[in-house]
Amino acid sequence: MYYNNLIGNGSDYTDGAGVRVFVARAYSYEEADIRPVLEALAEAAGGWDVVAPPGRPALVKPNLMAAREPARAVTTHPAFIGVLATILRERGREVIVGDSPAGAVRGIKRVWENTGAAAAARAAGVPLVSFEASGSVTRRVNSRFIDEIRVARVCDEAAVIGVAKLKTHFLTTLTGAVKNCLGIIPGLAKAELHRRAPHPEDFSELLVDLIPALAPTFTFVDGVVGLEGDGPASGDAREFNVVVAGDNVAAVDVVLARMLGFAPEDVLTVKLSIERGLAPADPEVVWVGEGYAELVFGDVAAPGSLWLRHLPRPLLRFAGRQFVIRPAVVADRCDGCEQCVASCPVGAARLSGDVASIDPAKCIQCLCCCETCAAEAIRLKPLRVARLYYGIRDLNRRRRRRRS
Repeated sequence: MYYNNLIGNGSDYTDGAGVRVFVARAYSYEEADIRPVLEALAEAAGGWDVVAPPGRPALVKPNLMAAREPARAVTTHPAFIGVLATILRERGREVIVGDSPAGAVRGIKRVWENTGAAAAARAAGVPLVSFEASGSVTRRVNSRFIDEIRVARVCDEAAVIGVAKLKTHFLTTLTGAVKNCLGIIPGLAKAELHRRAPHPEDFSELLVDLIPALAPTFTFVDGVVGLEGDGPASGDAREFNVVVAGDNVAAVDVVLARMLGFAPEDVLTVKLSIERGLAPADPEVVWVGEGYAELVFGDVAAPGSLWLRHLPRPLLRFAGRQFVIRPAVVADRCDGCEQCVASCPVGAARLSGDVASIDPAKCIQCLCCCETCAAEAIRLKPLRVARLYYGIRDLNRRRRRRRS
């Protein structure tokens, strides 16, 4: 198979057959609600020895994309971090919590504090680890874009348990289990991946190429409150009241995409995962506790770029000029920290005096600048007739919400 002899940290990704994905409902982030859900999902999957095999430290790896507060629904809620770490400690595991967020280059402590991860780790009595400070090791990758990747050394030594966040995403349509794997790559190497594969289709292909090298042992997805619209940071919070779990990140994302009402071709990572046999097109869904009458949520606000996925590449250049959303700097919010300059893989961000600017001619819309800007001074701005398109879309969305 395509992925034989590659290094992985979790399941056998050479065959997606017989894969199960587990789904439960959760209505709040109170420990009394989250703990029984995590316990039930783990039991349904075969027990905590499946989630975190004994003999190695258990590394809880959330999505702490940037220094945003939990209420923004941009990052994994700290309740998941704290409750999961506590459960694992009670079962005799050595537990650590870590990630490589976009703001780590400027200073990871601010990310820990703002996201609530620091308080959650303190309450659970477990340490936080910076992937940038842990050193790194090389893993081989079978890809036309790269042949190896550096990953945090601590992730190589531990059983990694992903705790992803359910979000729609402007570039990849979906942020879920697969994209959360990128966080074990330390430093600005993640931005370099965008430079190597700037087109959304190419970047999605690269993400799938990385699955065998980066896949965690097990993944939970925080979908109690997720993000819809033009994520990963600029969307709107929405209550989905769901937690999804499994040991195959590709299959988990197949189920997440279906829940959000996306066809496989709408989420290129899902489409490619199915085509390569990393996940079945119809994974077995195991309902844990109270189930759903229907799997699909109604009226999920897709990212505005979704329709561009279906255009031939020659048309994308024209469509991009007319309809695309690009990052733009809000000058009176910019503090001149240069984080966007450091994170931009193509040199589109620069500092003029004390204010950053983005060169639209160079911008590849990877959104690294938006993710890393601690001052939230970089916003997604629709261009030209795109403003009319998004205005009509948002008006129709509000009307549907009022009717429902």
